[in-house]
Amino acid sequence: MQDLDQREANLDATIARAQVDPRVRGLIEELAAGEGELAWTARMARRELGLRADRGIDALWSGPFGAAPFGTGGGSGGIFSPFSGNFAPLGGGGASRSPFGALEELQSQLDALFAPGVVPPGGSSTSESFSMRLGPDGVELELRTNENGEESIKTYRGDDLEELLEQQPELRAWVGNGSAGIGSLQQRALRELRPPVQAQPLRTDILGVLVTDSPATGTRPAGLVVHDTVPGTIAHLLGVTSGDLLLEINSMNLSEVTDISRAMASRGDHGEVRVRLIGTDGVERTRVWRPEGS
Repeated sequence: MQDLDQREANLDATIARAQVDPRVRGLIEELAAGEGELAWTARMARRELGLRADRGIDALWSGPFGAAPFGTGGGSGGIFSPFSGNFAPLGGGGASRSPFGALEELQSQLDALFAPGVVPPGGSSTSESFSMRLGPDGVELELRTNENGEESIKTYRGDDLEELLEQQPELRAWVGNGSAGIGSLQQRALRELRPPVQAQPLRTDILGVLVTDSPATGTRPAGLVVHDTVPGTIAHLLGVTSGDLLLEINSMNLSEVTDISRAMASRGDHGEVRVRLIGTDGVERTRVWRPEGS
């Protein structure tokens, strides 16, 4: 059972990485097109990615998949709940086996392919490294690129991590590559950078969310999946939480991260904020914040 739990955790980590890193999704798609046990495992991961996307659930495992997501333990539910937990081998014949048999190989491929400084197969001799510095004056992110021996450095600065990522959404893939995930990193950064919520005024110039885009699939509309909310902001007051799917702000559709900044800027200094979203329970809601005295 301990081995099965570890394999489930490995698959969880793989899918979480795929949800914040398009390179991982690309590798899973490539492996899924092949044959054998590794391809079957990649197809299983791809299927679970689709299930989570259909339900608007982010990489932090909020919502209905939060407990026993694969239904292989003593609990109920999960995508494998109709089965006994033992699966026939792919080649036919022989003893039953766990569906997670190729996870170690898939994980090792991901670790080897996306380790810092490793050049992806088929690419040029280019390597990239990323560093982040946090302090009382703000946050600084540095991206170093070495292409055929020529190094270039790009530096990004902001008052805090959440604002910087809204302004530079291409940095999200780097911030989210760690095994702790985007949400955990943002929470640590906020704890280091911000004083207690009670000691600071409400920020009304930003919504206060860390999100990634989520394209339309099936009956679920396109939107932005919430990974974290910032204390002392409108989103925090409205009860927006990890796993919510943001659809609109003040009737403006949200399909890209920068849509949030545009919607917030268009309302004026004292306008209300009307957020339409789908919660982790699948229910659509509209939540409204109005300035005092309005």
